[in-house]
Amino acid sequence: MPAMVVSVIEQQVRAWLEHFVVGLNLCPFAAPVVTSDGLRIKICESTDLEQIMQTFLTELNLIQSTSELDIATSLLVIPNALGDFEDYLDVVDLAETLLIDAGLEGCLLYTSDA
Repeated sequence: MPAMVVSVIEQQVRAWLEHFVVGLNLCPFAAPVVTSDGLRIKICESTDLEQIMQTFLTELNLIQSTSELDIATSLLVIPNALGDFEDYLDVVDLAETLLIDAGLEGCLLYTSDA
C-alpha cells in the first residue's frame, strides 16, 4: 500500500476519533490523548491473519518498552481485512487470548470498538 494511502487512512481514523469519539463525548478521557502526540495509529496492511496477529504482538512489545509519555494509546487499524463482523470478533477473541498467553491480562487496557 503506498505511503499516501496509509496517510489518508490515518487521517480518516483521526477525523473519526475527533468527530465521533471526542465530538460526541463517548469517552471523556479521549480528548487529551487524541489531541496529543501520545496517540499512535498503526496501520496493518495485511490480509493474512497470522501477519495481523504478529503486528498486534509487535505493538504490545512496543507499548511495553516505550514510556507512556511517548505512547499513551496505540490503535491497530486493519483496513484490508475483517470486512465481516464475525471475522472481526474472531480476531478480537484471538487478540484477547494472546494478551492472556503473554501474561498481560490486566496490565494493558484493551478495548475493541468496531
